[in-house]
Amino acid sequence: MSAFNLNGLLLLIAGLCFVAFGETFVMMTGGIDLSVGPMVGLTAVIGSVYETNSKNIGDVVIGFVVMAVVAAVVGIVNGLLVQSRVFTPVAATLVTYIGLQGVSLAIRPTQAGYIDINVTNVIQAGVFNVPYAFIICVVLAVALDWGLRRRKWGRRLRAVGSDPEAAFRLGINPNFTIIRAYVFCSLFAALGG
Repeated sequence: MSAFNLNGLLLLIAGLCFVAFGETFVMMTGGIDLSVGPMVGLTAVIGSVYETNSKNIGDVVIGFVVMAVVAAVVGIVNGLLVQSRVFTPVAATLVTYIGLQGVSLAIRPTQAGYIDINVTNVIQAGVFNVPYAFIICVVLAVALDWGLRRRKWGRRLRAVGSDPEAAFRLGINPNFTIIRAYVFCSLFAALGG
């Protein structure tokens, strides 16, 4: 029950919540993304390459930009593979799963690298030993719940997940909606990582 332990636990919960938020987007469309685990791992590997020298803030910023770009590309690839109708969502994201693990191993074949203490201190910072990441997670959970029920993008996700053909007749582009869901899933997985 120490403050350090509770802070660490809440930080880990926040990371998993971000991944779950992303997976929710995909599941609302009737799909699934198996590649979120390796996406989290690849994010850590990219961080271990770029986030090692916080004295050069440019490298740190480049690292976060690379993480976001890689996540967006992975989401687009997953969405396009699923939309090709050649692969089921399980098969498409399993292919990406294996590919992401290979990329991670190509970048770091052995355990190496570190993330600078200044970067981790910012990530672990909080109020009353509650990390900001957990606070953001709670606020985001409420906002996403509201958005999934009350906003047009949430209704589109539910419509495509219920019946893509009926959604198309209502003026919704199911292909774009599904690809966007996979992109958000990968971005949230990178955020969790």
